Amino acid sequence: MHFVSKIRDKAIYLFRNRYEKYYFNSCRKKNKNTDFSLFSPNCFAGIIYHRLGLEFKSPTINMLFPIKKQYLKFVSNLKYYMELPLVFIEDKHYNCPVGMVGDVKIVFNHDTNTDTILSNWERRKKRINYNNIYLMFDDLADAEYTDLVSFSKIDCKGKVIFTAKEYPELDNVITISKYEKRGEMQAYLLDKNSWTGKNAADNDFDFVKWLNS
Repeated sequence: MHFVSKIRDKAIYLFRNRYEKYYFNSCRKKNKNTDFSLFSPNCFAGIIYHRLGLEFKSPTINMLFPIKKQYLKFVSNLKYYMELPLVFIEDKHYNCPVGMVGDVKIVFNHDTNTDTILSNWERRKKRINYNNIYLMFDDLADAEYTDLVSFSKIDCKGKVIFTAKEYPELDNVITISKYEKRGEMQAYLLDKNSWTGKNAADNDFDFVKWLNS
């Protein structure tokens, strides 16, 4: 059984490598929007930049906003928060660096070196194109319906909210079909297809079409 498992793992690895090359190239050929700044409460923004082979024009790459209400404040007042310093704090709940930008907590769950984090943050925030801002949100954690409504009113180039429920009164909601029957969101970025590397939101969300439109 162990031998069979190793063969299967090798097959998955080889297929995924080939598929991702095809998929990334396809996305890059279709994409017409190359100078956007994308913000997400998790790693999705970084994933999209990586798929498109584009320079990061957002400082919120490889990090997590654990409190959605704080993320909502952050993206609702981007210029204000971008003028504030990133300050690292002690937080026993995390085994990675944690920072504060004003009253907004950010967890750097993919990094360990605070000097590198700060350097990347300062460099990338200078690249922000405030005329071409795209925002992502979801109703995980502490997010409530009123937060979805507030998010949908932010003035920017494009917005999307990932949910497990339909909200026909909100025109920027993507209902993730995998979770629709449960009526409850899951950690969709971690819910991946091992053969393709795509996450649960990818089945319902065409991010290239979104960026192009």
